[in-house]
Amino acid sequence: MHICERCGKEFEIGFNKNDRFCSEHCFYSHPFSNDQKEKLSKAISNSKRNIELRKKKEEHIKFLNETECVCEKCGKVFKGDYRSYKSFNPLKLSLPRFCSRSCANKRIHSNETKKAISEKLKGRRTGAAILNKGKPAKNRATIENGGLLQATCPVCNKIFTYHRHTPRKYCSRKCWDSVSGGYREGSVKNYTHGTYEGYYYDSSWELIWIKWALKNKVHFERNKIGFPYIYKGEEHKYYPDFYLPEKDEYVEIKGIDDDLWKAKKLAFPKKLTILKKKDIEALEKDLI
Repeated sequence: MHICERCGKEFEIGFNKNDRFCSEHCFYSHPFSNDQKEKLSKAISNSKRNIELRKKKEEHIKFLNETECVCEKCGKVFKGDYRSYKSFNPLKLSLPRFCSRSCANKRIHSNETKKAISEKLKGRRTGAAILNKGKPAKNRATIENGGLLQATCPVCNKIFTYHRHTPRKYCSRKCWDSVSGGYREGSVKNYTHGTYEGYYYDSSWELIWIKWALKNKVHFERNKIGFPYIYKGEEHKYYPDFYLPEKDEYVEIKGIDDDLWKAKKLAFPKKLTILKKKDIEALEKDLI
């Protein structure tokens, strides 16, 4: 037998297999401790205060939506408030001075404020001072020349100007195009690429052909010359895979036969040997 801690009744099996209380009523009506009572009272008072603050906030926003104010910056007559009132304080309520955030953020400094700012900045190295370090006086970016700098194009040797925030090396897109592009090792992104005996390959098929050419003592080199062709009204350059200087012949290892490849093949002016899957498989058998 057990004795209930709440009502003092004797019982055999308590509520929820608990030996302290005889019933559900006694289990949930267990008296709180003093600390629990204080926490509960604070939570109730805070909830009441939050309800009151929410009501005051709604009343204040309604009042602002009905009241006309004049912006101190642009002179516009407006209603409402651009501020969000995330932290609402009923003791610091006021009418808005500006119509928007942009007007509130604009500042017009007086002459005294400007002088104070300039005195504080004296002796400091600003962005323009760091940029002009080591440059001749005639090629320095200043406020008078609009922050412009001069440079010499490495292609045509033309002297051109550019803004200090947008540095340039070439005078025009034409000069940039004349030195950009071309064949670059590793430009083809796949899982099989690398070098074999000093020759770079972009695919497993190219590796098989390199091994076959070395075995049969075929003199070749990686092609780095581009040949122009037109596709969909635009001019591009086509780079075959390998070049045979003794025969003045090019080798292309091709896996896809589409419209782009047809345009390249029709415009190619030299002799071109095309190796496809069956040809590569035959070369691979020859290596075994």
